[in-house]
Parts: sequence; structure tokens; C-alpha cells
Amino acid sequence: MKILHVITRSEEGGAQTVVRELAEGCVSAGHEVLVASGPEGQGVAWGGMNKRVLLSQVEHLGRSVNPARDFTAIFEIGVIARGFSPDIVHLHTSKAAALGRLAPGVDPRRVVYTMHGYDQLRLANRAFLPIDRALRKRAAAIVAVSALDRDAMKTDGYPEPALILNGTSAAPIRTPDAVESELEGLRAMGLPVVVVIARATRPKRPDLARAVGALVAGRATLAWVGNASAEEAGPGIRFLGSARSAGGLLRRGDIAFLPSDHEGLPLAVLEAMAAGAPVVASAVGGIPEALAGGAGLAVPNDAKAMAAAILGLVGDSARYEAVARAGQERWAERYSGEAMVGAYLELYRRLIR
Repeated sequence: MKILHVITRSEEGGAQTVVRELAEGCVSAGHEVLVASGPEGQGVAWGGMNKRVLLSQVEHLGRSVNPARDFTAIFEIGVIARGFSPDIVHLHTSKAAALGRLAPGVDPRRVVYTMHGYDQLRLANRAFLPIDRALRKRAAAIVAVSALDRDAMKTDGYPEPALILNGTSAAPIRTPDAVESELEGLRAMGLPVVVVIARATRPKRPDLARAVGALVAGRATLAWVGNASAEEAGPGIRFLGSARSAGGLLRRGDIAFLPSDHEGLPLAVLEAMAAGAPVVASAVGGIPEALAGGAGLAVPNDAKAMAAAILGLVGDSARYEAVARAGQERWAERYSGEAMVGAYLELYRRLIR
């Protein structure tokens, strides 16, 4: 089959990682795939991707609302769709989903829309929720990435959202770079290293990470990998800057940490589970589901509770090993990239039938 993915931005991030995983998994299964994205991100998320995945840029597609550009982007998506003639149009994130569902030539009966975190729309961008709900019938399937999202969407009037859990492959071995060297330097200092992989913008909480760093200082060091400068460091925390394929850095740390106000099902948590790194993360969105059964620690957004969870792991080797093992087993059972690709392919086939 021919599958067109449309996503707003092409910077590295969770939704983009899902798109890449799906695109590469589907071409490996013998399908034709085209990924169309806006210019924000300069295509960084697609660097080194399987060359059989076709790429296209939607020149006027951007995150911010601009009626003139958005109107043009609707027609650009339509041109791309007509040129590729997809069997399935898979839309990702609310902006691309809104414009994609209005694009001429896009058949709503073949549209899949993955929300990638309903709270991002319901809480952070609530003004756009009525628009998204008004367009809900212009998609054959709307996908929630966690049971919590699915239930909230049903409450808000979305008809029977499909549930397909996010998944990821084990992060590949990275080419060493400056950030990896800094992580190795922190390890050489003898304290456990707690790795945070996130953009330093909402809904992520660098302020909360700083508070946690101050509480664990002298017993552990937090290392934030993302778009923050080294000057923002404080007691017990270092900001190492951005890195390509950052998930591969989890092998260089002892614990993975993610403080956030809301999430869908973050890939950083799943990548940590795959890497065998015990996870401490905010108890929001699909995180408690992912870390259930001892596969990690989902805790309230309270610096003292988070610091206690981190120190409890580094101070108890038996518990540390048990959580790492449980997390890796749960990832293999429920959150692998192979499982996610298989679930979406089954959904695509059902819509085509």
C-alpha cells in the first residue's frame, strides 16, 4: 500500500520519532511511504532515514497560526496527496491534522489521525479544541497513544478513538560527540548520572529539574540533554545542549528522568526502558501506564518526591536492577517499534477493506 504521513515540524521530537519508526517499518515491510513536513526543523528528524522513504516539504506548514500561510498549506498538502495517490493519509499532531483534513483530494475514509498527547490540545492549546472536534468526522480513525488519552477523548466527544501504544526500537549505538564526552566526564567523577532528554520548553520542566538537582547534589548529578545552555546549570545539574539521536545517550547514564506537566506517551521514557535504564518520571499522561508493575517510578511533580525516588534507586542496587529489568521486559512486551508498526498496518488494512 501507499502511505502518506503529514506532520507539522521536522525537528527531533517524540511525534517525529514515531513517524520515522512507522515510515521505516512500513518500507521494510514492502510498502511505499512519503513523509511530508513543514520547514521548521530543517529536516533534522529525517537525517539518515532509510532512503526508500520519500520526503516532501510543505512550504507553508508551520506551528503558529497564520491564516494566509495555513490556507496555502492546505492546498500544498492536497497537491502532494494527488501526486502520490496514497491509500492511507496519516496525519500527526493537531495543526497538520486540521489542515490535512481540509486538503482537497484527501479522502476522509482513508485518513488516520494520531493525537500524540491529547493534553497538549485539551490543556495547552484549548482554544483549538473546538476546531479539532468539529473536524473529527473527517477522519476514519483517530488514534490515542495511551488509555488515559483515549478515555479523555471519549468524554470530550470523539467517537471511539483507537488505542495504539507508542513504540520504539532500541536506540542504535551513536557516533561519539561532545555531549557524549561530557556525559563520560560526569561519570568519571564517581557520582551516578541521571539523564534527562527533553526540549527545555513547556510542557517539560527544567525548573523542576533544577530543584531536584539541588536536592541530590553530592549524591547524584542530573545531565539535561536538550536545547538549553550550559550557563543555566546549578547545584547537582548540568545542561549539555542538544544532541542528534539523543536516545542513544541513555546507555551512558545510570537513571533516566523526565519532569513534565503533561504527556501522551513520551518516547524518551520508552527509549530508556529499552536501554535498561531505570526511569523516574512525572505521573502524567501515559507514563504511569508504561511504568506499571515495577517497570519504573511515576511520581508527582514535587521536587522532594522526585529526589527521593532517584536516591532510592541509586542507594539500593537490588531495587535498581529489578526496576531496570522490569522496564526492559515491559518495553519488549508492549512498547517495541515492531508492535507499534504492526498495529498501525492492521488499522490501515482494515480501513482499505
